[in-house]
Amino acid sequence: MLLSGAAFLVLIIWLAVITFWLWQTDQHYKKLVATTGRTDLRSILERLLSGQANLAEHLKKVEGGLGVLDKKTQSHISKVASVRFNPYSNTGSNQSFALALLDGNNSGVVLLSLHGREGTRIYVKPVVSGKSKYELSVEEKQALEEAVKKS
Repeated sequence: MLLSGAAFLVLIIWLAVITFWLWQTDQHYKKLVATTGRTDLRSILERLLSGQANLAEHLKKVEGGLGVLDKKTQSHISKVASVRFNPYSNTGSNQSFALALLDGNNSGVVLLSLHGREGTRIYVKPVVSGKSKYELSVEEKQALEEAVKKS
C-alpha cells in the first residue's frame, strides 16, 4: 500500500507537469493565432511563406535599382580636394587655391585661382581619368592627387 501511495504521488506530480506544459503551449498557440487573424497553423505558415517570397522579389528590385543608381552616381562630382597657397611674395596670406572636382571615374576639372594685389585670375583645366592634357602646377597636381585618393 505504501508503494502504491508513492506511485500515486509521482503520477500526480507528473500529471501536473504535463498539464502546465500543455497550458503553456496552448497560450503560445493562442497568441500566435490572435496576431495573424487565422485559426490554423497551416494558413499561418502559408501566409508567412508567401510574404517571404514577396520580400525576396522586392529585394531583387531594390538591388537592381541600386545598381542603376550606382552607375548614375559615377558621373556626379564625388571627389573634391583643395590646396591653398601663396604664389606671390607681395601678398598677405594663402588666398590662392587649387580645387579639384572629380566624378567616380576621376574625370572633371581642376580650378586654379591666383589672387594678387592687381586682381584674381581663374584657370580651369579638364581632367579625364585622373590626368589632364594641360600642364598642372604643383598645387594643382597636389589637389588632383588628393581628390583621386578619395573613394
